[in-house]
Parts: sequence; C-alpha cells; structure tokens
Amino acid sequence: MIASCSPGAGSTEERPTALPTVAQIDPAVLAADDDCDPTRMSKEQFAAIDDGEISYDDYLPGFQRMATCMEADGYTLVHEGENNEIVDTSIPDAAFPSYQECYAREFVEVDKTWQIYRENFGPPAHALSECLTERGEKPALTYLEKYQQFAALGLDPQKDCWDVKLRG
Repeated sequence: MIASCSPGAGSTEERPTALPTVAQIDPAVLAADDDCDPTRMSKEQFAAIDDGEISYDDYLPGFQRMATCMEADGYTLVHEGENNEIVDTSIPDAAFPSYQECYAREFVEVDKTWQIYRENFGPPAHALSECLTERGEKPALTYLEKYQQFAALGLDPQKDCWDVKLRG
C-alpha cells in the first residue's frame, strides 16, 4: 500500500519495485485523514475511491469536476500543464474559498492518493530503481528510500541517473 510504513532496518520482507498501474488506498490511513470527510465528498469522488484504487482515469475526471465546480462559482481554474501526470494549476486569490470547497467535494482524496503514488512510482522513482538495479542494488520501495540509497552509494541522482534515463 502506498500509505503504509516501510519495513524497518533488518527486515527480510520482500518489497515490490515494479511500476504499478494504480495507486492503492489504505482504508486505515483514509479513516485517520483529518481532511477526509465523506459527507463533503461528491458521489463521484466517493465512487472513485470506493474500490480502493486510483488510476489516471480517475484522476483527470476528478480534476475536471473540481474545475467545473469552480466555474459554477464564477472562477476559472487555470490549467498550467502537467508534470509526472499531476496537473499544475493556479487560481486568483479571490477564488480560494471556492477552490477549498470544490477541492474537498470533488478531488481531495483522489488527488492526494494519486500524488503520493506518482511520487513513489512515477518516472523519476522508476528511473532510480533501474539505476540501482544496474549497480547491483535491490531498490527500496519509496522514492525517498531510493534517493537515499543512491546518495549512500556516493552518486548524484540527477547526473548519474535522471540525466541518462529521463533526458537521454
């Protein structure tokens, strides 16, 4: 699960390193999330998280529902582009109350789950896994753990991995 803790030092637990195609939701983490309020969620957002998985096909419609909600309030959510399959946006300051309401209703849980997934299993993390494997190392599960592994080898993730794998 994306939101679960990784095994501690000395663990013999096998950890996946392959790129999954969906983000999995840990119900215990969702229940403990202070921002998670099912009474504020639209039926569409609730349906998107109800099966325990979030895909890009869930993410984009959630974003569009949030944008439509804000348009109904008279504001335009500016789509600045995408990075690592995560939408970059901007809003005018006056739109912030509308954004907060629409985000909570249409997108918050889908967005948070997808962003964590993309950080841990998106192209930069996947490239680190490949680079570690090529150096005879077993990649850790999360992006941060892989980054730390790479640094512990005395290597620069940008120069020694990403420039080659992602820009090469």
